[in-house]
Amino acid sequence: MYFSYIKIRLKIMLYIVLILSIFMLYITIKHLEFGLLLIVFSLILIFCILAIAKLLFFGVYSSRFYIDEEGVKFFKRKEIFSMKWEDINFVGLTSYTGFINKNSSIYFDGRPLEDNIYRGKDLTMHKYNDQYFGVQYRKKIVREIKKYWNKPIQGIYQIEGKE
Repeated sequence: MYFSYIKIRLKIMLYIVLILSIFMLYITIKHLEFGLLLIVFSLILIFCILAIAKLLFFGVYSSRFYIDEEGVKFFKRKEIFSMKWEDINFVGLTSYTGFINKNSSIYFDGRPLEDNIYRGKDLTMHKYNDQYFGVQYRKKIVREIKKYWNKPIQGIYQIEGKE
């Protein structure tokens, strides 16, 4: 099953902001006299439009994630990372803030355990590789993981216990 790297609501919000920015640029150019204020405002809007478009179509938010009976795959724009279920040593949740919540990431780690203890989750998305990658938490993804992964998901109780 395919999943977007980020939640669909966030993607929709970015599309709405992109459309509104384009509309504001159109209104600005069509109804105002050309002057310094118009040029500055138009350049700011163009910058916002380009930044959001880059995120949506070429950046992090264009990444996809796939889970099936064989394993998991992470599709970046020019790279594909994959792991079979038997190669995965650890599945868990991590958060950049230190607190596990619904904005956390589910990560898959194939790196070997040290003394039977996991010492990972130190990589960011820019350092993802065939041994470590993840996706933003969603209940649907957890349900899909549990179909194929019979070991515990580290930290999942902190979210499921809150609901």
